[in-house]
Amino acid sequence: MLSSRLSQSSGIVNAAFLIEVKEANADVWNCLRRVRDLAAMPESVDREALAHEFVQGADELLVQLAKEFQLEETLGFIAPSSGATQPGDQTDLGKSSQQHREIYLCLQEMCERAEESEYRGTICRDLNQFREDFGKVDQLLREHERYEAELIRGHLGADAL
Repeated sequence: MLSSRLSQSSGIVNAAFLIEVKEANADVWNCLRRVRDLAAMPESVDREALAHEFVQGADELLVQLAKEFQLEETLGFIAPSSGATQPGDQTDLGKSSQQHREIYLCLQEMCERAEESEYRGTICRDLNQFREDFGKVDQLLREHERYEAELIRGHLGADAL
């Protein structure tokens, strides 16, 4: 198993495992692609059906991201010998965990509001706001994936990806 040791204070990045998790978990990427596609659908489609699929897809994405983030944090990074990381740590694990939390909480909040809107019968009216909110979550996720790709490249070499 390939891994790269950083300074004692920042822990270990298991770059090979991060690659393996990202390649092996097709469900999260398929779900993300589905929600991106739903968010980009034109107004001319059946709005009620689109809204329902969007809410279901976002909920499923939340579940899939929780699994992905848990695997990454459990085996993709090994905390420094000084103990577990705390929010705000500037280690690779600390920064990645902070990004995971931010992405997950933003998506969770959006999902809760979308489910409530669906329950209240206002989902068609509110759909554009949820699409916009998802765009923000998607941007955070893209930035996070770029950060992890940089970590992987830095620990396996530029030709690894």
